Amino acid sequence: MKLIYTQPNYKIFNSIRALKSHRQKARHKKWKKNKNRKANGKTREQIRLENKLNRNPFTKIAAPIDISLKRSTDDFIKFINKIRYTYQYKKSTHIDFSSVEFIDKDSVVVIVAALVQHIAGKVILKITRPKNKDINNILIETGLYKKLDDKYIEANYYRIRLNKNTETLSHRKVDFSIAERIVVEASKYVWGEPKRCPGLYKVLIELMHNTHNHANKKVRGQQNWWLSIIEDNENKVVKFSFVDFGLGIIRNLDNKKQGEKFYNWRKILQELVLTKVGTVYGRDVFMFGFIYSAFEPEYLRLLLEGSLHKEEKRQKSKNKNDMRRTSTNLYYRGKGLPTLKQTLDRNHIKKLFGITNNVRADIDNNLYEYVNEDFSGTFFSWELDADCFNLPINFIEGDDEQ
Repeated sequence: MKLIYTQPNYKIFNSIRALKSHRQKARHKKWKKNKNRKANGKTREQIRLENKLNRNPFTKIAAPIDISLKRSTDDFIKFINKIRYTYQYKKSTHIDFSSVEFIDKDSVVVIVAALVQHIAGKVILKITRPKNKDINNILIETGLYKKLDDKYIEANYYRIRLNKNTETLSHRKVDFSIAERIVVEASKYVWGEPKRCPGLYKVLIELMHNTHNHANKKVRGQQNWWLSIIEDNENKVVKFSFVDFGLGIIRNLDNKKQGEKFYNWRKILQELVLTKVGTVYGRDVFMFGFIYSAFEPEYLRLLLEGSLHKEEKRQKSKNKNDMRRTSTNLYYRGKGLPTLKQTLDRNHIKKLFGITNNVRADIDNNLYEYVNEDFSGTFFSWELDADCFNLPINFIEGDDEQ
């Protein structure tokens, strides 16, 4: 072996190998030195986040000029869908609010819900504040920035106090105690003393039930609902915003299986829709998807007016053995979506507005419009003021509805 080591060819090979090894050690020493310099004075958690960012750079999402589900519906839905996409695929997200010129406080709950999901899911989040000082002050007042610094974990229940006039709640269950507390606090703010508000209570419970039972097509109770309560000191009203990121009303009905209530619901409403909009396209219009979707605003109107429930009930009445009261077969449930419209018509609540899938509904003004962007979920907002129907807190006898 000694002869091999002393050969000229081996000496050349060994010199080259030693030089490569020396260079590799020098590179590692330089890398280690830079790494230690960058980590100087930082915690392990900060270092871990920086390393994660190097592997997964930020996806930048620019907020629209108008952050409002009512004024700029398509732009806002597109913005929220991008945020939800980055959460779904665990992408580090940079949300740029710098160009925002208007923000609707009713829409803040949707942003809060999306961002808390990011934080709870350990998705890295970065915010650029608005250049407009007034808009920046509104976001400061809502407490949005402060809450982004809090640590959230994925949970069934959240209670986020954004400021003294704004509270955001989230739950996966139907919580009657939460609804009762909200009614007491809201009525005390509006009338100066606790009142009974049966319409407000029904709306809260019905929306909670709808999220619990219908938002997730596979398993019930796996989707959080989010409720924002804002006390408007200027107008002396309480504003409510409710949102869930489930299937949405239209898509949920489309997923009904044979044998379930409202199965083939579009066919049930087909004659009613054709009667209202006319038969200019002929009866075969329902074979084509793009025309099919164009009637969705009219479908939602009929759903809220109770036409689907009445038609389904008429068909089921032929079977005397069918005693179901609601789609959940629970005697204590309300009459579904028509409950919302009824409470509005009876002056229990005011300014009812909703968005689901591709439909924008200004229910208070009876305006239903098709929107291009699909909002996978359900959003409703309404108000409670001094003119709304109410009863004394100790009211017992008689009917509690107007």
